[in-house]
Amino acid sequence: MTKSEEEVYRMWVDLPDTEILTKGWPDFLVRNTRSGKLLCIEVKQPGEKLKPHQQAMKDALESAGIDVLVVESDGRGSYLRILLANLRARRDELLAAQPVGEA
Repeated sequence: MTKSEEEVYRMWVDLPDTEILTKGWPDFLVRNTRSGKLLCIEVKQPGEKLKPHQQAMKDALESAGIDVLVVESDGRGSYLRILLANLRARRDELLAAQPVGEA
C-alpha cells in the first residue's frame, strides 16, 4: 500500500459499520452503456470455488444490487465459449434495464 493509500485507509478503517474490501474483485466488470447497469464476471478453473475474500466481495456487490456471474471452465480452456453462453443468458436482462436517469 502506498503512503497515500494508507492515509485513506486509516480514515475509514475504524468507522462503525464499515468494511474495507481490497481483495476479491471479479475478473471483469461489464457495463451496459445505455442503461448503466453493471454485471461482474468471475472466471474459475474446473472445480475451483470462490475463495473467502472473493465470496465476501461477491456478497458485497450483490447486496449493492450488482449481479455477479461465476463462470467455470469446462477443463479444456473453453472460457470464451462458456463465458459467451452465460453472457447471452444475461444479455436481455442487461439490455432491458432502464437507461440511467429514467424510471
